[in-house]
Amino acid sequence: MARRERFIARHEVAVEQDGKRFVGSYAVDRGMITVHFAMTSETTQVGDSPPEALAELLLHELVSKHRKDSKGQTHAAPAPSPPRRGNSGPT
Repeated sequence: MARRERFIARHEVAVEQDGKRFVGSYAVDRGMITVHFAMTSETTQVGDSPPEALAELLLHELVSKHRKDSKGQTHAAPAPSPPRRGNSGPT
């Protein structure tokens, strides 16, 4: 018996923090909602909440965490320049 593939629609969701707009996506499947943003995701039960409102709440949390993590990262030193061609080396 062939297995049927199910199509799960993804929807766009956007929130604003500190005057900046952040966009993610969400999908609802079997009573669960999953919000995706910046290569992370958060899943919870939908319950009685409207999915759109719950998606915005979860996106706010993901954005806040992403921004906090981004501020705490140390930046690596820039890569060294490639060697120059010509007579710049020792002879």
